[in-house]
Amino acid sequence: MSRREKTWDKKPVWLFLVTACVLCFLILPVLIIIPMSFGGSEYLEFPPSSLSLRWYIKFFSDSEWLHAAWNSITIGLGTMVLSCLLGISAAVGITMKIMKKGKIFNLILLIPMIIPSIIATIAMFAVYGQWKLVGTYFGIVVAHSCIAIPLVVTLVSASLYGLDSRYYDAARSLGANHMTATSKIVLPLIKPAIFSSMLFAFITSFDESVIALFITRQNTMTLPRMMFDSLKYEISPAISAISSMLIFLTVIVFLFNGVLKKKDSK
Repeated sequence: MSRREKTWDKKPVWLFLVTACVLCFLILPVLIIIPMSFGGSEYLEFPPSSLSLRWYIKFFSDSEWLHAAWNSITIGLGTMVLSCLLGISAAVGITMKIMKKGKIFNLILLIPMIIPSIIATIAMFAVYGQWKLVGTYFGIVVAHSCIAIPLVVTLVSASLYGLDSRYYDAARSLGANHMTATSKIVLPLIKPAIFSSMLFAFITSFDESVIALFITRQNTMTLPRMMFDSLKYEISPAISAISSMLIFLTVIVFLFNGVLKKKDSK
């Protein structure tokens, strides 16, 4: 073993302490908001003076909250389908060198991840105002897809770069065209990346709030937008219950993704 490897094996204690502090800082809001959601008080309080499910019951009995949640689910599913169709196609074209100068296209597709979301949202609002797409489900799905496609391209491209290209070349040499070789050989081999990209696209759309503030209307209001308005005009403990459910949903999605990857690797 070289001297450099021995040095890396002796990790300093302060590195573990810093890592633990960062993790605690990130998890602390979650540890606070979940107990608050089970409080029985009329106001947000931590720790809760009494335990109750009244704010969960309020959410499921309020038609406005349920309508906003259904809008988020509908828009999230639409975003998942559109962003995965476009993102997977783009990733295949870039990594398999079908496009000339694919690296340039890859950089262009990653721009939505680089620029601040508020700037992109203002630009979308200006264009949507001219095209009369503000407040439409189609417009929101397209806007959310703009920020979800870079995630899909990144996840699928990483999997395609690690794929042995000889499988694709063998299929082509046996007479299969590009579409057949891609759909029958390449895509089945990267199923974990495709499932991950679908889940990430859905969660990205479901949790998105900046775009929703500009281009949603009363009939297309999403759950994050309604939560923002509720915090703006009234601070209801129901917000903590909704936030807790969103946290649980995100955890379930990531656990499901991990189970799929583990199952596929066997």
